[in-house]
Amino acid sequence: MAHEKLKALLEGDPGKLIVKSVTQSMYAWAWKVPPEYYNYRVFNELTVRYETGDRTRLGLKKFDHYRFDSVFFIEPGYRALDQRQCYTIGIELKQSKSDLMGDKKMEKYLGWTDLFYIGVPADLTGEALEKAKEVNNEYIGVIDIENGLIIKNSKKMKVSERNRMLIYEQVL
Repeated sequence: MAHEKLKALLEGDPGKLIVKSVTQSMYAWAWKVPPEYYNYRVFNELTVRYETGDRTRLGLKKFDHYRFDSVFFIEPGYRALDQRQCYTIGIELKQSKSDLMGDKKMEKYLGWTDLFYIGVPADLTGEALEKAKEVNNEYIGVIDIENGLIIKNSKKMKVSERNRMLIYEQVL
């Protein structure tokens, strides 16, 4: 149930603060646009299915999947569509230290969204910073979900067109 509470925070004021902070750190012009003009949607439990290259015993294509706890689709103001500056953020929510430190699949989420963050309650930010450093310090950011604060920014990733389309396909 605690996971559901964290997801609910992303739909409220903490989510708005995250969108504002990340957008303003990515685009120099974004501070000029009032945050109420940022258009975004949050999709919880977004599953991305992809071909593994293997075949089933019947000879059919075999699929696997990743399930993001939350994915933000963000259009940071009216000029974003013209400048192709819409972007995605993947968030893996962790509610306890054991949940966070026991995660062995976090690196597999990289390359599907433009940015990737570990979202944790305020008291786990130190451990989340350690985990980000252990897995991939450059491309994994840390967010304090309770307060909507970016503790560590994520570097923008190059997302293949194939991966981008698989994410869009799940939303549509």
